[in-house]
Amino acid sequence: MLSACSGTSLDRFVLLHRKKKGLSLLISTLLLVVMVVAGAALIYAYLVGFIGNQTHVPASIQITGFCASATTKCGGDIYTVTIDNIGSSPITGAFSLTFADSTNALGTGPVTCANSNLAAGATLTCSGPATNWTPTGANIFSSNPTAGDEITVSVVSADGGTAITVTRATA
Repeated sequence: MLSACSGTSLDRFVLLHRKKKGLSLLISTLLLVVMVVAGAALIYAYLVGFIGNQTHVPASIQITGFCASATTKCGGDIYTVTIDNIGSSPITGAFSLTFADSTNALGTGPVTCANSNLAAGATLTCSGPATNWTPTGANIFSSNPTAGDEITVSVVSADGGTAITVTRATA
């Protein structure tokens, strides 16, 4: 057997590797910590997916009908907006409607369509300006739209669900 003092290349190799044992212990400890953190992240991701995030999801609404008329040909009113709750939860609170006449550069502040509870799958019709909404701020209803005007309506539910549609005013 060769002694450590003999000076052979094998002895130097053995001595050199004995000095590196601390480094491999440090690397193995770091690898173990990284694996534990990665495992914890996987467990967290699984539990969040299983339990679910408790975030707010706005209502799912859709405008299924919009009529704008220079006269009262929308069911006896100038404007009629039909809103459907296409979500799986009821919507509680009023709807805010905003109109814009891009042809004449006219617009409104929000107009409130009163409603206290729109069940899932139910439909609400807002007609105006006189029937069931309350103007807030400046409104377009002081003058009727002209036939052919391009009118945009934006509907926002009490919890933030939004729908927008455009139509041309009829005579």
